[in-house]
Amino acid sequence: MEPRFRDEIVLWDWHRILIGDAPAIFLVEVFIRTAVIYLCLVVSIRIMGKRMGGMLSLSELAVMITLGAFVAVPMQLQDRGLLFGITAFMVAIFFQRGISYIGIKSSKFENITKGRCKMLVKDGKPQKDALKNARISKNQLFALLRNEGITHLGEVKRMYLEAAGMVSIYKNKGNSTGQSIVPSQTTKINLT
Repeated sequence: MEPRFRDEIVLWDWHRILIGDAPAIFLVEVFIRTAVIYLCLVVSIRIMGKRMGGMLSLSELAVMITLGAFVAVPMQLQDRGLLFGITAFMVAIFFQRGISYIGIKSSKFENITKGRCKMLVKDGKPQKDALKNARISKNQLFALLRNEGITHLGEVKRMYLEAAGMVSIYKNKGNSTGQSIVPSQTTKINLT
């Protein structure tokens, strides 16, 4: 079918809106293309390792976004074949595996591509430079701590922002006191 021009577009043309210029049978082909691309995506995620299913590093996230961009074109456009999308999948997998391999061999390269762990709290005191570098406000820090059931900074011996974006918290042993992180409008809190 030839593409439509501006003067041929009719508002509420449901065939054009829902199917476009492709013949209706192309919907069956879209189903087949989607199934093939979905299987390729599942296999590629499996090949890239278990980390792709959990918290992602920066390079893994970049690959996932790239894979998402590859998916749309081969699934939906009738003039594009699946081979181009599958080739792009293979290149992305190779690139991600290569970055992981080089990162294992070189800690400097790993720090550049995956980031470093940052200490956000040390002995109950927020580390202002680390918070600023990580672009985390005090309110965000307090929210992260409250999500872990912590009510004051004195409970925290160390808090790290891991390279993958997770936080690790090590609590002080014993009963330490420090700045309250419970919002001031909360008059009573029950943590049991």
